[in-house]
Amino acid sequence: IAGALMAAFLYLLARILFRRRSVGVLVAVICLADGMFFVQSRIGMNDAYVGLFIVAAYTIFATLWMGSIRFRGAFWVLIPIVGLLLGLGLASKWVTLYALGGIALLIMARSALGPAALQARNRNLVGGDINGGAGTLGQTLFRPCTEPVPTPKRCVMDATA
Repeated sequence: IAGALMAAFLYLLARILFRRRSVGVLVAVICLADGMFFVQSRIGMNDAYVGLFIVAAYTIFATLWMGSIRFRGAFWVLIPIVGLLLGLGLASKWVTLYALGGIALLIMARSALGPAALQARNRNLVGGDINGGAGTLGQTLFRPCTEPVPTPKRCVMDATA
């Protein structure tokens, strides 16, 4: 059963990643034609279960990553399922840690912001610099903008960096 489920999840994963049914069908046919999944399932090797849990977790994660599923609470519903599947994989074999590391790297790569994105989120991060921009006289006197910033009070002194 694990081998057949693995072929189904690989079909879904290929379909999500390539957005083409023909690629998904090709992947599923290759998986079913190869005897490895059948043999591992037949003799009860735990590699079949580990592979199934990893591929299922990656399939569900890919639906979130690629935006294939769009409903309000998709993240909060599907990420615990990914965690459960990876936990089952870890309970079967420690090699699942590599799959968990792959998901962590994908999340960190997507969340890394470049200088332009940092500046767009916060005007004080000129050029992405966390110190508020270049340490020039102009930046020291007129940070983050060259025009004076109006305040509701007449005598407000702002001494922050």
